[in-house]
Amino acid sequence: MSIAFRAAVSAAVTEEPYALASITPATSPVAEDARDWHCYVITQGANRIVGHRPGSLESVRLAAEDLVGRLNARRSVPSGRRNLVIGPTKKS
Repeated sequence: MSIAFRAAVSAAVTEEPYALASITPATSPVAEDARDWHCYVITQGANRIVGHRPGSLESVRLAAEDLVGRLNARRSVPSGRRNLVIGPTKKS
């Protein structure tokens, strides 16, 4: 894979925000757990994040939307190093 191809793929993926794609009922991972469980899918381009969470459909939707918001907020932070200029300390 060439560097130009990787850069093009990376740029295409980073342009798309994360989005909640679906929420479906799911079975509990523990047999004794009688709570309602749901499976949610978050997408960003071809990338998928699949999660499971107990609770009502509405509570899972709110939690997944909160996660989507936090993931998109992380994308808006500039990456890389910053030059910090440290000046002389003040003497009291």
